[in-house]
Amino acid sequence: MQKILHLNSYYVDTHLYSKIYKKLSEEYKQTVYIPIKQNRNEDNKASIPNTELVFSKKIKKQHAIFYFDKIKRLTRDVEERELYKVDIVHAHNLYTDGAIALNLKKKYGLKYVVSVRMTDISMQYKYMWHRRAIGREILAEAEHIIFISPLYKDRLYGMIKPEFVRFVENKTSVLPNGIDDFWFETAYPPLAYDDSEAFRLVYIGQIIKRKNVDKILNAIERLNSKDENISLMVIGGEHPSETQFYQDIVERMKLLDFVQYKGVVRDHEVLRNEIAESHALVMPSVNELFGLVFIEAISQNTPVVYPENEGITPYLDNKGVGISVDPHDEQSIEQGILALKKNYSNYGGISHLAKEFDWSTITKEFSQLYSKHLNEQA
Repeated sequence: MQKILHLNSYYVDTHLYSKIYKKLSEEYKQTVYIPIKQNRNEDNKASIPNTELVFSKKIKKQHAIFYFDKIKRLTRDVEERELYKVDIVHAHNLYTDGAIALNLKKKYGLKYVVSVRMTDISMQYKYMWHRRAIGREILAEAEHIIFISPLYKDRLYGMIKPEFVRFVENKTSVLPNGIDDFWFETAYPPLAYDDSEAFRLVYIGQIIKRKNVDKILNAIERLNSKDENISLMVIGGEHPSETQFYQDIVERMKLLDFVQYKGVVRDHEVLRNEIAESHALVMPSVNELFGLVFIEAISQNTPVVYPENEGITPYLDNKGVGISVDPHDEQSIEQGILALKKNYSNYGGISHLAKEFDWSTITKEFSQLYSKHLNEQA
């Protein structure tokens, strides 16, 4: 069984990766190197067959400034732990994991594939000019480059000279994130709607500024002042960095008779029921990594009000799954909700479109990429 080293400095932030590694463990032995800040907990620990999780608290506060020192220290840590004794490396972001992978290739000849995240593009490459050269070198030396959305690929390559883009284009793939198998086990039938009942919306996500819960409340409040009869279920909790915003929203929701706040819900059965019993999901967020909640809703035949020009947008546009809105414009959100309500009969029977986001299918493509380059070096 061949062995993969995953370099993943964002593992603790999401349960997403453990699902990928569980699928891949059927074919590969895996080591996951997880460098985290010294004050972070070793979150999302999981028992995955054929897989070792290696947490390393090597990232110091000053490394936010001293980037190259961080990469040097992390590379040395990988070497001292002898984690480089593998067949191939997958770096799960460009600027930390990718830089370590580049160093390992230079010293040990290890081939690597690299995934590019939204923050690699919108923050690091766009604003940190002194890191652009290393970013391009990581891309140039990678065996393959993976984006989760065509929008992100276009944004990054739009900032790079055309001749370089032509050099890397033929080794670039777009592979989306996936949803849990749970969502494919049962698909609720599409809801009917008529004006004799409330048009039920659901929001699922953290209550933070970029998710625009305040704009959703404003839009529905205006619509209801015009007798549109719209209700909203809000599911989600606070983020430690935005406690005041959360408290303000919760206090406001208490005063609105069209809102029910359910708090944090971790039970998938409960979430599925809430989605299936709602006429639409609404989350016009900005700077969304991907937005799997939209796919979860679609899997239950629930249409969505989603943001334009975000990572998920190319997968939803022109598919008849809902309405895209400008997340910066309350009037656009209001009009989008109203348009969905008025034309609701056009959005039935959409659950089959979620199949593109089955982890089994996606990880097969990862495996094919690994195999291609493993066979080349054999």
